[in-house]
Amino acid sequence: MKGTLISNDFVKDRNGDLKFLEMNTDTVLYGNFLRHDADWQALVSFLNADAGFNTLHIIYKAELHLAAVQDIKSKVAAGCSGITTITLQNENLHNSFPTAVEDAANKFILRLAYDENAILDSYYAASAINPLALFEENGSGSLAVPFYSVDEGIVTSTLVSSSNAANIPDVVYKPKMDVFGPIEFGKVGDWDTAKSELTGSYYMTSYETHADDIAAGIMKSYRNYGIAYGGGLNYIDLGTITSQAKFDIPSAAGLDWDGTSNWKFGIKHRMEYSTSTWKTKDVKDGMFENETYTSASAAEEAVGIHDIRVGQTLKTFYVPGLPDTDIPDVYLSWNMTGSQWPEGTAVTSSVVQTAVFTSKNLSGELYRIETADTDFYIGGSTAVLAHNYESTEVGVTRYTPVFEINQDYHSLIALDGSKIPIVKSELLQLSVATGSFFTADVESVDNLLVGDQSFAFVTHNAKGYGFI
Repeated sequence: MKGTLISNDFVKDRNGDLKFLEMNTDTVLYGNFLRHDADWQALVSFLNADAGFNTLHIIYKAELHLAAVQDIKSKVAAGCSGITTITLQNENLHNSFPTAVEDAANKFILRLAYDENAILDSYYAASAINPLALFEENGSGSLAVPFYSVDEGIVTSTLVSSSNAANIPDVVYKPKMDVFGPIEFGKVGDWDTAKSELTGSYYMTSYETHADDIAAGIMKSYRNYGIAYGGGLNYIDLGTITSQAKFDIPSAAGLDWDGTSNWKFGIKHRMEYSTSTWKTKDVKDGMFENETYTSASAAEEAVGIHDIRVGQTLKTFYVPGLPDTDIPDVYLSWNMTGSQWPEGTAVTSSVVQTAVFTSKNLSGELYRIETADTDFYIGGSTAVLAHNYESTEVGVTRYTPVFEINQDYHSLIALDGSKIPIVKSELLQLSVATGSFFTADVESVDNLLVGDQSFAFVTHNAKGYGFI
C-alpha cells in the first residue's frame, strides 16, 4: 500500500471560520512540530491495525525530511512489533521523479518526496488553484478561501469584493504554477480593473484574516499534517500547528498606498502578511556577498568571497571524521557528542578546486547570526555545525539548517572547542531583492576560515555548508 505525506494550510477568515488555502507535498515538518507535536501515534496505530504489514519503506529528501524520517523510524521501531523491516530511500532535492518502488501487500510505502507522476502532487499540490476549483465544482466552495480565476475565457469567482483596513491587503495574487513567480499582496481601489488586468498565469484570492489577529498585530495560519493512502485517499491525521508571520503588521502610515488606486505591496512587506517558511528548495547554500575568507598567504589577508578563483590557496580547518561527501543524507546525519574537536584537528590550507558558484538573492531574504564579537550573513538553507542545548539533544553537535537555528538552545564552536553563544539568529527581509550568495569548493573535507578566523566555514564540494 502507498501513502503520501501532505500538509494542508488554512486561514481564519473575517467571520472566524477556517478556510482552506492550499495543499502541499514535499512538505517539511519543522523543528517545533517534531519536538512538541509529532508523536506519530496515528501512523503507529494504522500500521498495527493491519496485521499484514511487516515492511515500512520511506521515500524522502534529506534536506527536507531527515529529522522527520529519523523520528518516524524510531517511533515505528518502538511501537510496531509487526514491522520487522524499515528501508529508507533518499532522493535528490530537486528530483521530481523518485525511483519507483514495487508495491506489495506486506509493505507500506510512505512517500515524503514530491512525485511528478502522482496526480495528487503534479495537479493538486503543484497548482494551488486546482484544489480551490475542486471545492467549487463539488459545491463546497464555502470551505475554501474566496478566489477569482480566468481559464480559457471561463471566469470562476467567489471573490469577496470588499476592502480591508488600510494596512491590510485586500487580495493575494498567486501564480497558477510556481514557475511564474512569487505571490504578491494588493490593495484594490477599482475591483473591475483589478479583475480585467489579471493575467492568465495568475489568480486572485481574497486576503482573509480575523479581527483578533489584526488586534494582536501579527498574522496567523494553520497547517494540518497527514498521510493520504490507498486508492480512496483515506487520511491519517498527524496533527495541526499554528504558524505566524515573521514580522508584525505595519501601520498604514508605513505603506506607500495612496488610499484609492490598485496597488501591490513591495517585497519588503511579504513576511509581514505571509506565514510561509523558508523555502529550502528555492535557496542555494552559501555566504552573502559581504563576507570574506582568509588567504593562506604569509599576510593572511581577507579575501572577498566573490573574488575567490580556482587555484587560490585559502586557510582551512581540518576536522577528522567529518564526512567527505556531497550526499546530504550522510553529512546531515553526522553528529558528535560535546563540542571538543577530536585529536588531529588542525589549521591547514586548501586549494580552490572549481569556480565559485553564485546564487542571486531573488527573494530578498537572508539570515543574520550574531555573536558577542561579530555577525555574519548567510543563506537560510546553509547547514551550520551547531551545539544543541535543547532537552531532546543535549550536548550533541550536528549540522542544522540556519533557518532552524535558535539562539535559546544552539551555540557555535570556536577553533579551540569553546562554545560561542548565539546572541541572535534572525531572518532579514530586504526592501528589494539584491545581492548574491557564494560557495567555494576546496580540497577534501577541509573547512574554510571566514574573516578573522573566529569561525570556520565548512564546505562539501560547493554544496552543504556550515560553520564550526
